[in-house]
Amino acid sequence: MGSGIGICWSGLIYGILYTNLRKQFGKPVIRYQGVGYGLADLLTKSMAATSLALQAATIYDDKILFADKPSKEAVKWAAGISAQGKYYTAKLTHEICYEVQQLMGGISVTDNTPIDELADVSKIEEVIGGARNIQLLIIQSQIQRYMRLL
Repeated sequence: MGSGIGICWSGLIYGILYTNLRKQFGKPVIRYQGVGYGLADLLTKSMAATSLALQAATIYDDKILFADKPSKEAVKWAAGISAQGKYYTAKLTHEICYEVQQLMGGISVTDNTPIDELADVSKIEEVIGGARNIQLLIIQSQIQRYMRLL
């Protein structure tokens, strides 16, 4: 999940810098709603993914790593939260890289920018640490555990 968070922030920051520095019709490109609103949406999603990653790490630390005797339920709970983070972050890396490439236009692939490389790496994120369907299987199992608690 950590590598995905790094890709999200790298792509987003590069997009923010580029759209603030590039001018069109006398003003920075980010000032146009089609650009600024899209980046605002991606920033919000990146913050949510980062918060989820920190939550997963905190749960793991509290319930497993530093617990005197971790329970099997705690391990399953931490795995479920982690799977949600991995799944969401993997999808978000692709979305951010794709959207930033669109905002930058042809320069994103012709001027040796890191966005093209980040986009390539983002494609791998869905299989690092468990394929997407494995993450969904873990999350599905978590939903079933929640239902048994009701």
